[in-house]
Amino acid sequence: MHKNDLVLNCGAPLNDCSTVMFNCKAYPAVVTTLGEMTSGARLVLKWLYHTSDTGGNFLKNKHKIRSDFLPNIAAGKTDLVLRAGQDFDKQRLVGELSNLPYFTAQGYSLGLAYASSLSGDTVGSVLIGGMQTVMNGHFDCRAGQVIQWYFDFEADMYYQQDQIGKSDNISFQGMRKPCENSGKNPEEIVHNVSKQHEYKESETERKRLEHNSRELGALDGVPRGGLLERKGNIALPKPYMLRPDGSDHYGDKIRVFAKCISGARKHEMMDIMLMTQSL
Repeated sequence: MHKNDLVLNCGAPLNDCSTVMFNCKAYPAVVTTLGEMTSGARLVLKWLYHTSDTGGNFLKNKHKIRSDFLPNIAAGKTDLVLRAGQDFDKQRLVGELSNLPYFTAQGYSLGLAYASSLSGDTVGSVLIGGMQTVMNGHFDCRAGQVIQWYFDFEADMYYQQDQIGKSDNISFQGMRKPCENSGKNPEEIVHNVSKQHEYKESETERKRLEHNSRELGALDGVPRGGLLERKGNIALPKPYMLRPDGSDHYGDKIRVFAKCISGARKHEMMDIMLMTQSL
């Protein structure tokens, strides 16, 4: 956990099949990155938040992870559920999905803390309320908007810019793309959604991201065999947007944690007011 990281609380399990969650500790368990989590587990997270448009669907979807995905993966029936690419490891994927936490925003890190008793402190300081200047994510933020968190690999599940011909009264930027959850497997659903108006950043936005990502580590000239050279799979802020029909999306609404005080373009610093205390 480094300074200025958005910190996620992972003290509660998503499903009761978890084996590593302890809810009765005085200090909550937190993370700032999913590390080198398999692409299959990341795909399930994208599917979970995208198809959970209501609270009822969220409960059904998280139960499906336990009752459907895990048995099929353990039995080797990956064609029914996931095909996670070259990094597919059945045992590792089962462990990750079994122990997925219910992520909530804790705040922003005020210092440095390590997740190992051998390399540093296991306790860090986190700002849970008040004003903070933070790095914006993949979508423009305007003053007054409420802010949610999302994982950086979820950017392609939202509209990047306004869609011409949709409506003159609706700003589609940052709005979640539509999804028809008609019994398809997660891989197909996520693939179809991500292909709708593919997310492509301009050269200026890409350079701005590269410049402001130096806090996450420096890219060196020595490849690491496909492993992350820079801190990735992190949580970022974005404006919370209603769906085109004016309804809330439950998978996004439960991740609201702040309010924008001064707006910013993509990958720029902005001021927010944390509201985790009142949530």
